[in-house]
Amino acid sequence: MAIFMLPFSTLTRPVAPGEAVSLPPAYIAFPGCVWPWKIRALFLMKASDLLPAGSIYGLETGKSVEISIPGGAVGGGHPIHLHGHAFNVIRSAGSDTYNYVNPVRRDTVNIGTTGDNVTIRFQTNNPGPWFIHCHIDWHLEAGLAVVMAEGIEETNTTNIVPADWSTLCPVYDALNASDH
Repeated sequence: MAIFMLPFSTLTRPVAPGEAVSLPPAYIAFPGCVWPWKIRALFLMKASDLLPAGSIYGLETGKSVEISIPGGAVGGGHPIHLHGHAFNVIRSAGSDTYNYVNPVRRDTVNIGTTGDNVTIRFQTNNPGPWFIHCHIDWHLEAGLAVVMAEGIEETNTTNIVPADWSTLCPVYDALNASDH
């Protein structure tokens, strides 16, 4: 079993010591503001294009992975979502009890407030680059995310885009290029 502690204690991107950090402007939280997508995840070809160095964790296939996420991060409680898996919630926010017998299964869990600790567990049985991130869009953009690169040796190195992709969304295609 692999155990990871992911310190979501700030809303900063992983940066080198001394490097400047730019946080999103505060006005995004006010009603009526539109927060445009800055990350075009559907059009990316590799997970490494999405996140900075140090944000990708390689996981072997056929393992049990347990992740403990401390609550109390700025802007919390954060709804943390894992793509590619349903996971067992071994310890929920607001509880000191670990439930290994019959834990609930989810793909998103709230990590709670200061003093909370959420623990999830999943099996690495679905090779691919799976994103674990805060489900609040601007928190994701601020860097509250990592990629679990599961079964790297079993994952295709190229992403063949099917021909039907070009007809996927006529509305999007009709937009001005500046709106893409």
